[in-house]
Amino acid sequence: MADSIDRFRGWYGFLSNFHTCEIVYQGVAFPSSENAYQAAKFPKWTWGAFTNCSAATSKKRSRMMKSWQRKDWHRVKVDIMRDLIAIKFTAGSKLAGWLLRTGDSLLVEGNSHGDRFWGKVDGVGENHLGELLMERRNILSEL
Repeated sequence: MADSIDRFRGWYGFLSNFHTCEIVYQGVAFPSSENAYQAAKFPKWTWGAFTNCSAATSKKRSRMMKSWQRKDWHRVKVDIMRDLIAIKFTAGSKLAGWLLRTGDSLLVEGNSHGDRFWGKVDGVGENHLGELLMERRNILSEL
């Protein structure tokens, strides 16, 4: 790898799930991939709560609705995120072009809010979001 992008802020903010861009998931339009991800935790009839709010608000709403969360969430969440990343970075789109311009950089969702599953905190974590973004970049580069 040539270098590392270790925070999805500033110029690289488009890599964040909080980046504002329309995501149409299962026929419903969301203002970010974070909104769609949070909605996917719950029955589809609740998704309206996630369609007209900020990404941060969608995350807060999700925490308040925890009792309605689908039972298989931990088993399916990575696959759902993979689907959302494919939608966000559709081949030929502006965002796909930006992702491709990251070249062969290691993508690390560095954060200070304690998420060691999707990212890394002080260099420690699984970085599933970064891995999925690099996977998508590889797919796009082969098209």
